[in-house]
Amino acid sequence: MFFRVGQVARLEKNRQDVLSESAIKIQKIWRGFVARRRYLQMMSSIRTIQAATRAFLAYRRLKYLQMHRATICIQSAWRGYQQKQKYEKIRNAIISIQAAYRGREVRRRVLAIRFEKSAVTIQRYFRGFLVRREQIKRIRKIIKVQCCIRRFLAKRELKKLKAERTTVLFWENKHQSLEKKIIDMQQKLDAMVRF
Repeated sequence: MFFRVGQVARLEKNRQDVLSESAIKIQKIWRGFVARRRYLQMMSSIRTIQAATRAFLAYRRLKYLQMHRATICIQSAWRGYQQKQKYEKIRNAIISIQAAYRGREVRRRVLAIRFEKSAVTIQRYFRGFLVRREQIKRIRKIIKVQCCIRRFLAKRELKKLKAERTTVLFWENKHQSLEKKIIDMQQKLDAMVRF
C-alpha cells in the first residue's frame, strides 16, 4: 500500500497525537493513582496522628479530671476533717458546760435536800421535845391529883379510925402507920412536883 506524500506525515502526526494523548492519559491515570495513594497514605497518617493526638488529649484530660477529682476528694476530706475537729471541740465544750451546769444543779439540790432534812430533823426533835414536855406535865398533874385523892382518902380513913378506936394502943399503931403513909405520900408528891 502506498500513501500519498503528506499522508504518512499526517498519519504519523495522528499516531503521534494518539500516542501523546495515550501517554498523557496513562501518565494522568498513573499520577492520579500515585496522588490518590499518596493522599490516602497521608490521610491515613493524618488520621493516625489525629487519633494519637486525640487519645493523648483525652488521656491528658482524663488525668486532669482524675487529678481534679482527686483534688476535690482530698479537699473535701480535709475540710470534713477540719469541720469534724471543730464539731468535736464545740461538742466537748458544750458537754463540759452541760456537765458543769448539771453538777451545780445536783449540788444545789443535794444542799437543799440536806437543809430540808436538817430542818425536818430539827422539827422532829423539837416536836418530840414538846410532846414529851407536855406528857411529863400531864403525868405530873395526874400524879398530883392522885396524891391529893389518896391524901383525902387517907385523911378520911384516919378520921374513921379515930372515931372507931377502942384502945389507945390500937389508935397509936394505926396513927403512926397512917402518918408514915401520909409523910411518904407527901414526900413522893413533893419529889414529883420538883420534876
